[in-house]
Amino acid sequence: MAVHEEVYMHRKHVYEEHAYVLDYLPYGRSSEKSRHLVVPTAQIMGERYFTLLEAELKVGATVAVPERIYIGRDRREKVDRIISTSWSSGRALVPNVFAITETGSATPIA
Repeated sequence: MAVHEEVYMHRKHVYEEHAYVLDYLPYGRSSEKSRHLVVPTAQIMGERYFTLLEAELKVGATVAVPERIYIGRDRREKVDRIISTSWSSGRALVPNVFAITETGSATPIA
């Protein structure tokens, strides 16, 4: 079991402060049924626990891959709300897009 998985299993809620953008969907997901309600969405990966998330962006906000954005509980500049979370194999994506630092956080590979 990975170190972060062990921490996750012992805590009821895991909150990320920052995340990296994996994909930017300016028109939302194509599976949305109500196209008139679709808002820009970003698929992101948490910096500390590698949690896979989907975030609804604020009106007029845009992001780029692999931009680091704030998603914590305080006032967010670009993210309106977190739509969904998924604790899965996010760590498997890390070697291809990010480098793991000594502290266990991820930084984008240029």
